Amino acid sequence: MNLKRIQQVLTWNIIGYKRDLINQALWLAALSFLFTFFYSFSGYKEGIADWEGIKDSAEINTIMMAILFLLYASGVLFTTKTRNEFANFMMLPATHAEKFCANIIYQTVIRFVCMIAAIMLADVVQAVISLITTHDAYSLTLATANVLYENMTWLEGLQNIAGALNLHSIFILGGCFFRKRQTLFTLLAWIGIPLLIAIVVGFVGYSVVSLADKLNYSITVEIIPGWEKYADIAGYVIIVAWTVLNYWLSYRIFRRLQYINNRFFN
Repeated sequence: MNLKRIQQVLTWNIIGYKRDLINQALWLAALSFLFTFFYSFSGYKEGIADWEGIKDSAEINTIMMAILFLLYASGVLFTTKTRNEFANFMMLPATHAEKFCANIIYQTVIRFVCMIAAIMLADVVQAVISLITTHDAYSLTLATANVLYENMTWLEGLQNIAGALNLHSIFILGGCFFRKRQTLFTLLAWIGIPLLIAIVVGFVGYSVVSLADKLNYSITVEIIPGWEKYADIAGYVIIVAWTVLNYWLSYRIFRRLQYINNRFFN
């Protein structure tokens, strides 16, 4: 894998889709400003900078960024929407792994930078209006960061990062697996598959208990002392392994993409 070629593919993506980046950043900035203005309007009327309104708007910003984070992850194949785009992208002088990494970086890092820039733009506009009307202002950008990291320990931070990466890998996999409506189908699979597994496990457990009752057997569950620690470790291992598996499966699907694919699946 060559880092220079990854950078070249990433640059190609940025130049080719810069209008899309700018438009979505402006839309996010506009929405962020409107929410801020709505929550701070009462303070503007009274001539008081409203910190609570800024915090409420920051919470909305966090939700919007989380939704966009998953939306962009499921759009990892944005360079293959049409046959012309697919042909142009596959003809780039880079390996499949390099193109895959470049697309993930674009849809994750570059998009995130654009989201931060949009929040900061909305912050500047609301701060100017607040200074004009109240002679004081609070930072929307800092309030958004505060919502994300307030009272968070380093362990909780690592857990949140692991959870975010796992969710990101799921939507990356869905974006590679589904041909159309990737976000919707991935969301349905993310909800439906665990629900189906829970139903099956519950049914099997109920059947085993019912059979044991009929045969006059008793089932005893012995709790191992300190099981919470072992359960936490097992949970972390499963999350990491699941995340790595999702990224690996996504790459396997990506490298086998064809010019003509199934209507619903890649």
